[in-house]
Amino acid sequence: MQNVKKDLLDAENNKIIDFLNKQIFTLALALWITINTLHSTLWQFSIIENNFNTLKIICLVLLILKEIVTLRHDTPYFSIFLICVLAFAITYNSKDISIVILAAFIIEARNIEFSKIAEVSILINICILIVTIYASQHGLLENRIFAKNDGTPRYGLGFMYTTYPSQLLFFSTAAWVSIRNKSIKIWELLALLLANIYIYSETKTANPLICVVLLLILVFFAKIDKNFYNNSFVKFMGNNIFFICAAIIFSATILYSNVAWLKEVDQLVSNRLRLGNTGLTEYGISIFGKNVVLSGSEYGLLTVLQTKYNYIDSSYIQIAVKYGIIVIAYLLIGFRQVQKKLLSNNDIYSYISCIAVACQAMLDPQLIMLQYNPFILLLGVLIVRKGQKKDDMLYSN
Repeated sequence: MQNVKKDLLDAENNKIIDFLNKQIFTLALALWITINTLHSTLWQFSIIENNFNTLKIICLVLLILKEIVTLRHDTPYFSIFLICVLAFAITYNSKDISIVILAAFIIEARNIEFSKIAEVSILINICILIVTIYASQHGLLENRIFAKNDGTPRYGLGFMYTTYPSQLLFFSTAAWVSIRNKSIKIWELLALLLANIYIYSETKTANPLICVVLLLILVFFAKIDKNFYNNSFVKFMGNNIFFICAAIIFSATILYSNVAWLKEVDQLVSNRLRLGNTGLTEYGISIFGKNVVLSGSEYGLLTVLQTKYNYIDSSYIQIAVKYGIIVIAYLLIGFRQVQKKLLSNNDIYSYISCIAVACQAMLDPQLIMLQYNPFILLLGVLIVRKGQKKDDMLYSN
C-alpha cells in the first residue's frame, strides 16, 4: 500500500513539475517576443523602452528558474555546461547579451513541444501585426514612408522600418504551416498567400514573399506526393539546405568584387553582396566573435544619414562576422541534424518550413532573432539524450 501511495505522490509531483516547466518557459518566451516585437514598432511604450535590458534579464532569470524546477539526474548537463561557457565567451567578445539568452532558450526548449512554441509566436506576433497595421492606417500611429532607389514608396505600417511587418508575417506563415501539418487546407494556404501579397504591396519587401511562395510550392509537393521528400536527391538538398544556402551566399559575397555578373545580382538584392563583402573584408571572421557595430535602416532614415551604413543583411554572414565560427558552425551542423530528425519523424511540414527559413536567411538577418524565428528553438532537440523520448520537444508532433 505504501508503494502505491508513493507512486501516486510521485506521479502528482511530476504533473506539477511538468506544469511549472511549461508555464515558466511560456511566460519567458511570451515576454521575450512581446518586448522585442513591440520595440520594433512605433508604439514605444515607456515601460518597455525604459526597461528594455532589464526585461531581457527577467527572461533569463525565468529560464534559470525553469531549469532549477525541473532538475533531473538524467539531464545531459555536460552539454548544457559547454553551451553556456561558449555562449558567455561569445557574449563577452560581441558585447551582445542576446546570445546568452538565446542559448538559454534553446537549452530550455528541449522538453517543450515545438507546436506550443510556434503557437505562442504566431499568437503574439499576429496580434501585434494586425493592431499596429490598423493603427497606422487610421492615424493612431505614423505610417512612415521610405523610398526605393527608383523612388517607389515603401510604407512602414506602424513599424520602425518597412521590412519588419513582412518578416513577421513570413515567419508566422512558416510556423502556421508547421503546426497545421497535414491538416492544412487549400483555403488556408490561399489566405496566407494573399496576406503576404498585401504586406508586399505596402512594403515592397520581396525576399519574404518569394520565400512564402517557395514554402507553398513545397507544401503542394508534399500534398500531391507523400514520398516526394524521401527521394535521395530531394532528401540530400533538404537535409543540407542550411549548408547549401550558406555556401551560396558566402561564395557570391566573397567573389562579388571579381565577377562582373555578380555586381548585377547585387543590384537586384539591394547591395547585399557589396555590404557583406565589405563586412568580411573590414571585420573578418573570428572564433568567438567580436564587438561589431552595424548601422542600418532599423531606426529610420535619420539614423542612416547620421552614421555609416554598413549593415550586413545576410544572416549567415552577419552571424559569422559578429558571433564567430563557433556559432555559425553550430547553427549549420545543428540544423542539419534537426532536418534529419524531422524527416525521420515524418514531420514533413516542419521540414519544409525550415527549408524556407534557410533560404530567407541568405538575404535577411532574422535567423537567430527569436522574436521572428521560433524554428531556432528546434536546436533544443540536440540536447535531448538519444532514446530519451518523453523529453524530446518533437516527440508529440
